[in-house]
Amino acid sequence: MDVARGYLVIVMPSNFLLDDSLIVNLHVDAYKTEAYRIGAGDSGLKISNNKGDVGTVYDVKFLTAAGEPITVTDKAVDLTFNYDPTAMAQKGISLSTLKAYHWNSATDDWDIVANSYVSLADNSVSATVSSFSRYLVLGIYVCNDGIDNDGDGRV
Repeated sequence: MDVARGYLVIVMPSNFLLDDSLIVNLHVDAYKTEAYRIGAGDSGLKISNNKGDVGTVYDVKFLTAAGEPITVTDKAVDLTFNYDPTAMAQKGISLSTLKAYHWNSATDDWDIVANSYVSLADNSVSATVSSFSRYLVLGIYVCNDGIDNDGDGRV
């Protein structure tokens, strides 16, 4: 993984699954976000034009030994996405607006993870989750031209 583009740390509490007879495998796929832009091929995963990304989409899965997905855990799991502030500045993304998002397959869109927060001191975005899907970090582009370029009513 290219650390300059961000990386993910997963912290699982003991007994995050109450059924301790399960053998659980953690499977994480990482994809460059260029494949997820609006209109990019047939990926189906879109990133709105007014948001910029850290650079990686993480598909986090817990699987039983038989390969069956575990979609919800009994205790929450902490996800921490680290980012390079210099890379974010070069992209023109406001660091204070960074939040974790997860893919909502029912709406075909990215939803903000409600409890996500940015730590400017640690160059990270953290969230606590108990369900699993694709995750990424998005922030809003800084507007330097005084024009509402994305139609959201803000400059």
